[in-house]
Amino acid sequence: MVCLSVFSFLSSQGVATQSNLTITDTVVDETGQPFPGVVIYLNEAYQYATFTDFDGNFSLQLPMVLIRYTLVFSFIDYHDATFSFLPNQVPRNMFVAMQPNEL
Repeated sequence: MVCLSVFSFLSSQGVATQSNLTITDTVVDETGQPFPGVVIYLNEAYQYATFTDFDGNFSLQLPMVLIRYTLVFSFIDYHDATFSFLPNQVPRNMFVAMQPNEL
């Protein structure tokens, strides 16, 4: 049986300026507990990256130069998950699912 862990990104706040888009959010596991240590990076430009703190919080500044953004969520022993959005349509809630790697 494969256990599916769902990470929900609640109340994400996207703040856009002329040159940057800032995503501030919290990562929780399927039980609603904070998920520390998840790496989040922009698939189109790896230098834009961060990770969740002990409380599952993160903030990521992205350049306002792309037509479409794809965030990658990565954690040890899990398959990466992605979430795509347009710069003018930052979702209020983002939901991604990450499956544990099979041994």
